[in-house]
Amino acid sequence: MDNTQNKVYPEMTGPIFEISLEENYIIVGEDIHSAIRFNIAPETVIRSRFGFRIPLKKLKIGKNVHVKYADFMTMSIPPQTNPFTIRVVK
Repeated sequence: MDNTQNKVYPEMTGPIFEISLEENYIIVGEDIHSAIRFNIAPETVIRSRFGFRIPLKKLKIGKNVHVKYADFMTMSIPPQTNPFTIRVVK
C-alpha cells in the first residue's frame, strides 16, 4: 500500500541516469546537472509500469520513472533525498 496517498510530496518524472545496486541508489534526470539521487530504503516501493512490485535490480539506465520523494534534500551535486515510491512509466 502506498502510504503517501494522503500527503502532498514532490514528484519527478525522468530517465534513470545511474544505478548502484551496491549503494542502493538511482540518479534520475537528463544529466548530472538536472538530476536527483534517490537513496533507496527497504521501505521504498518500486513498481513496474504494470503496477507490480519489483526489486531495484530490475530497473535499467534510460528507463523513465516517476518518483514521489521526501520534501527535503541535501545541497550536494546531485542533490540527494529519499524516495517513497518509484514507478516505471516506459
